[in-house]
Amino acid sequence: MNPRRWASVARAVVDVIREHNITFKAGAIAHAAFLSLLLGMLRIFRDASTTDSVRV
Repeated sequence: MNPRRWASVARAVVDVIREHNITFKAGAIAHAAFLSLLLGMLRIFRDASTTDSVRV
């Protein structure tokens, strides 16, 4: 295989790795945001249930 072909293949491999890395990072950010939202909602419901049951 000639050097130009090797360079072309190497560039293609790097492009695919970068694309998947960006997709993975975006997925990780979305997952973290979803968990944060879910935990926030659970805290709100927990706090609401404890304040309703303790009436002074």
